[in-house]
Amino acid sequence: MATRTLFLMRWKRPSWPQYTYNMSCGYREKCVSLHQDIRAMPKIERWIIDKVLDATSIVDVVGDFVKLRKAGVNYTGCCPFHDDHHDGNFIVRPEGVKSGGGTYRCFVCDAKGGSVQFLMNHEHMTFPDAIRWLGKKYGIDVNNT
Repeated sequence: MATRTLFLMRWKRPSWPQYTYNMSCGYREKCVSLHQDIRAMPKIERWIIDKVLDATSIVDVVGDFVKLRKAGVNYTGCCPFHDDHHDGNFIVRPEGVKSGGGTYRCFVCDAKGGSVQFLMNHEHMTFPDAIRWLGKKYGIDVNNT
């Protein structure tokens, strides 16, 4: 059953909840439960996110899920996002952009990103859950109150 989000054409942002259009029967319904869950989620302050990202090492995060071996300044391993048996296709660079202290990239399936993106893709987490997971790993209190 395919659904498509319809944004109401107004001069300002559409109010919550947004409407979805059910493509199979043409019936409009409100996605109340999904958007109420998003609004109820407490916000993590930007300075806490920066503190977690500064403390994060991508080699530690990826190393929890993939066996890595050192190859020069980088680390290589088998890609966890597809059925990979070759060691050189998945590369982890310890220092890079500010997305968690480094980057990863697979040259076969083109998966790439930082520590947060790795957790979001591999463990199917949301951004706040990935920040909370990293905060717990590195002993940083991500308190939302």
